[in-house]
Amino acid sequence: MAIINGTGGKDILDGSTGGNVDDVLNGGLGDDVYRYSLGSGNDVITDTGGTDAILLRNVGSFYFDFGWNMYRSGSDLVIDFNRQGTLTVRGQFQGGPVVETLMSAGGWQLLSPASFTFSTALTGAAGNDILVGTSSADAINGDRGNDLLFGNAGNDTMEGGDDDDQLLGGDGDDVLVGGAGSDILIGGPGDDTLTGGDDLDLFYFAGSVDTSVDTITDFAAGLFGEGLALPLEWLTNFSAANPYTEANPFATGHARLTQAGADTLLELDTDGPDGSEAFRTIAILSNVTKTDLTANNFLVFDPGVIGILGTVAANTLNGTSAADEMHGGAGNDTMNGLAGDDALYGGMDNDELSGGDDNDRLSGDDGSDILSGGAGMDLLIGGLGNDTLTGGGNSDYFGFDFEIASVFDDGFGGGFFWFTQRYWFDDSASIADTSVDTITDFTAGAGGDLLSVPVWRLSNYLYGNPFASGHARLTQSGANTLFELDADGPNGGAAYQTLAILNNVSKGDLRAENFDGFNPNFIAGAAAADSLNGTAGDDEMYGNAGNDTLNGLAGDDILYGGPDPDQLNGGNDSDRLFGAGGNDVLNGGAGHDLLIGGSGNDTLTGGAEKDYFGFDFDYSYGFAYGIPNGYDYSYPYGDEDGDVFLGDGDRFWEASATIDTSIDTITDFVAGIGGDELLIPAWRFTNYSGGNPFASGHVRLTQAGAHTLLELDDDGPGGAASFQTLAILNNVSKADLVAVNLSGFDPHVAANVATAGDDLLAGTAGNDTLNGLAGNDTLQGGSGDDVLDGGDGNDILDGGAGNDTASYATATAGVSVNLAIAGAQATGGSGSDTLISIENLIGSNFNDSLRGNGAANRLEGLGGNDSLNGSAGVDTLIGGDGTDYYY
Repeated sequence: MAIINGTGGKDILDGSTGGNVDDVLNGGLGDDVYRYSLGSGNDVITDTGGTDAILLRNVGSFYFDFGWNMYRSGSDLVIDFNRQGTLTVRGQFQGGPVVETLMSAGGWQLLSPASFTFSTALTGAAGNDILVGTSSADAINGDRGNDLLFGNAGNDTMEGGDDDDQLLGGDGDDVLVGGAGSDILIGGPGDDTLTGGDDLDLFYFAGSVDTSVDTITDFAAGLFGEGLALPLEWLTNFSAANPYTEANPFATGHARLTQAGADTLLELDTDGPDGSEAFRTIAILSNVTKTDLTANNFLVFDPGVIGILGTVAANTLNGTSAADEMHGGAGNDTMNGLAGDDALYGGMDNDELSGGDDNDRLSGDDGSDILSGGAGMDLLIGGLGNDTLTGGGNSDYFGFDFEIASVFDDGFGGGFFWFTQRYWFDDSASIADTSVDTITDFTAGAGGDLLSVPVWRLSNYLYGNPFASGHARLTQSGANTLFELDADGPNGGAAYQTLAILNNVSKGDLRAENFDGFNPNFIAGAAAADSLNGTAGDDEMYGNAGNDTLNGLAGDDILYGGPDPDQLNGGNDSDRLFGAGGNDVLNGGAGHDLLIGGSGNDTLTGGAEKDYFGFDFDYSYGFAYGIPNGYDYSYPYGDEDGDVFLGDGDRFWEASATIDTSIDTITDFVAGIGGDELLIPAWRFTNYSGGNPFASGHVRLTQAGAHTLLELDDDGPGGAASFQTLAILNNVSKADLVAVNLSGFDPHVAANVATAGDDLLAGTAGNDTLNGLAGNDTLQGGSGDDVLDGGDGNDILDGGAGNDTASYATATAGVSVNLAIAGAQATGGSGSDTLISIENLIGSNFNDSLRGNGAANRLEGLGGNDSLNGSAGVDTLIGGDGTDYYY
């Protein structure tokens, strides 16, 4: 057991540093973060103060992915990761919460947004709450926000409320109501009643096989209806291989639908037609006609598909003109799909599968099989054995296993070849030394075929380009090209072995598009000062150590400088330049370029056309990016902390790297619409809940003579850090910069950085929202249609020009506000406020009295029993919830 103690300040405690052991994490005082990953063991958190958070990494979304749960053990909170470890928070339900926030990062996310607030109560607030029931019969209500509700034992009543919620009933006969939003409802053991509510919802089964029956009261059938996930883990005698070959349980005889009056019964035979079990009802879909149900309602499994099943002997199976699913079973089978989009599974022994017309899916499974796709765009997977695959017309897709040699002929250009394990998530599969596949008509180059590199099988590999890391290579052998793999790389004990022969293909014709975006044609320097020149094609160049000069020349090139000061010149076309370490000089040249200096004081010049400028704080080659030229590459070298992933405009992150003191200088940044773009590293910020970082006080622009400084405060106005310059934009006026130059964030907004003290907040010419929080605040909206919320204290709310609103939505009691009063007025629930140039009012969630003036006012009561009096003028009165009175 490891005991890891924090300090009196802000600590990050990671039990995984001890491996799969049981750690005790003591954060102490301060705002601490406890990080947990699967394999960290059974860890215990004790904490004595501060606002603390748990950061879950790569643990999946809660029950429906990996079966994890939350429950109470006395006054402790236990997060159980389904036999893969536990995380216990001591005293979480003894008074206020010990840990206030749950966050997730890396891999799957819990739910968007990936941050939730722990509550010790059974009724949520306006935010994203986690509510954990007891072992008794509980009434749990999420209210507003995206909530996680865990009922646990007892006959619970659970209501998600507004927004997108997840409800897990646990043991007992529970009643679950999703409410508004797209919800996930999981009854758990017991006869549960599930009502999704408004919007489209998802329903899951949890736990092991039992005799309980769930009733779904409002299931929406049809193409655009709701989803019900079949519990495939309950089934035996059922083929569940990789996602491309998974059988349909309706076709295999494991699932069926039965009409029972106005309702449809979902029935399961857990061991199928060859087993001893019988069909039993697991769910009742109230007032649903079974013929209205489609594959979309069962997450791709079509309940109307025709299942054609073979026996243990040799069978000849013929399909129909519809979409068939055929399973040969044991024996040497002959299967003909004929018309329709068919799925054919050979099973054991040596089978012959013919898809026929349309778009078919053929899987040989075991044995030496012959697969013919026929017309249409077909997917052919040989499986184990010496298989022969012929795609036929159109563009076809091919998959094959490592163990046995196979021969492939797609019959037409544009095929897709990949290596796959016997079972998609079975990491015990190995690359056999003698396994060599032959592809007879592979088409090289852009628009050609795709051979997917099995990087999931590699060791000593930190992702990135396996050709550059020494795990993959191409070798010319006469007229053919050999695709070779070294499973543990140049520093391991394995050697290169041939995985595939590409007949009549020159390795010089192969491109990144043929290998999942991994470029086989890279150029690498030595550990000295190199001068490297690219080709007329798309090059990938690595300077490595030393002061290097890299010239991409023509083509869409990727240039990596290395740890020392380098000069990178992209040349023509759209290039990606990564300086990495040292004080680098990056020149994009013509085309739409991406320039990232890395650590050090770098000088960046984009060149002609729109360019993109970013930041890499741990100067690893840690990027996957996709700027608008249609190509995505992935090179996430470096450790998991601090890597940046950019792709098709999306950003995904888990970062704990520190912003250093280096400053990049951009010599030719073009401001305004159609100009260049700086990729603002919002993923780096702490004390940041999303939104515009200029408004949250994490980013600002400062004019310094003719130049503009981009400055970042890593932890915002409430933290210990201060603003530091990240980039200098030479000869750029900050007034000329717009949102499209700064990752879509408008720089010309007020920094709404209110505190619990007396604040002065000023808006802009736009439509601002200013929140004063506690203290005696002065809020000045400026021009635009502003919303001002003073919070607690005696506040001055000055709307300025425009149509402005005073909001009391955060008040903790009912308010009485009159727009006709010019001076300070006692509001009751929110101090004594002075309203200037305010046209509209928003009340609280309690009983309010709102009164207008002679202008056209909008009065909105929100919750509670409100009294709304517009006075003179053409007014709009909106009562909201409760019993309201209008005058």
